[in-house]
Amino acid sequence: MDHPETVLRAQAGSGAVGTVSHTMIHHAVIPRPPVQPMHLVPRTPLTRTVPPVRLVEPIACDPTMRALLDKVERIAACDLTVLVQGESGAGKEVLVQYLHAHSRRSRGPLVAENCSAIPESLAESLLFGHVRGSFTGADRDRDGLFMQASGGTLFLDEIGDMPLNLQSRLLRVLEERCVRPVGGQHTLPVDVRIVCATNCDLAELVKAGKFRSDLYYRLTGATLRVPALRERPTDIDPLALHFLEQLNEESNTNRRFAIGVLERLRALLWPGNVRELRNCVTSMFHLSDGDDVYGDLPAPIEPVAATDAHEPLLTRLATMREVETEAIQLALQRAGGNRREAARLLGISRSTIYVRIRELGL
Repeated sequence: MDHPETVLRAQAGSGAVGTVSHTMIHHAVIPRPPVQPMHLVPRTPLTRTVPPVRLVEPIACDPTMRALLDKVERIAACDLTVLVQGESGAGKEVLVQYLHAHSRRSRGPLVAENCSAIPESLAESLLFGHVRGSFTGADRDRDGLFMQASGGTLFLDEIGDMPLNLQSRLLRVLEERCVRPVGGQHTLPVDVRIVCATNCDLAELVKAGKFRSDLYYRLTGATLRVPALRERPTDIDPLALHFLEQLNEESNTNRRFAIGVLERLRALLWPGNVRELRNCVTSMFHLSDGDDVYGDLPAPIEPVAATDAHEPLLTRLATMREVETEAIQLALQRAGGNRREAARLLGISRSTIYVRIRELGL
């Protein structure tokens, strides 16, 4: 299964982090200790096991990401349950793979499952396994994900979408370190590290009664936040060049970005994060002619929202308060709620935007 946000680079050598060019992309990361390969385990219909990899590392030139990788390596040395937070497409799964590869469990499997994709009728069997005859169609014993990940790491993505009844069972597994298969009479010990990820605010889900508070506190033993791409702009060039290099290898070509393309890429906010950037580079690569890669980029400014009368503000007589409110709301949307970034987009000071937000009641 291909994951656009999964950006991993084979370590090719050492070099300083700084300005990145086509020839320097192989040296854009700092060397890390050797990592053992990941091993495959038998797959269930919905289970995805991360394939074995060579010595790899996320592309990270931005100081924020470098600091995050250092934190990951410290956490990898212990068996704490980990919660990875970040926007969709920011690279949460990449970080989980990096965590597993640097842990003492790197020789074991890394088994991944998206909680939002688990049919509720199969959820318990998939996670905890079942014994023969426990339900119609159960013609043999089957290990669940916890047993399949034994000795390794179980990655539960979109944990905020897990049904409440399963949350209680997951909490019991975390506390007792054992599972009982569906239809089974006895519990089985499990030796697995649990890593969860979400793009939701779990604290808000707890307040809304959609996520168990006791499970929330159990999952936050170690929390990692993957910054959005707009928060680490110095990663845009190396990521774009990496995607281009991948496409060149797949197509047996030696194409390059046209003059000015990288500057245009850096000017965008990328609400879809690394996934959106990869899709953009891929589209330009396949739609360009000749050796230069170029093309249309995502619009940097979204259309102004229409009013209740379905008429854009700028085509009718609007009050200054309406125009200012619309502009600030649009800037906040583009900045993902970050007021400092919204102020930069509007060309005003941070103190001014705080005052106007308060006065306009936004």
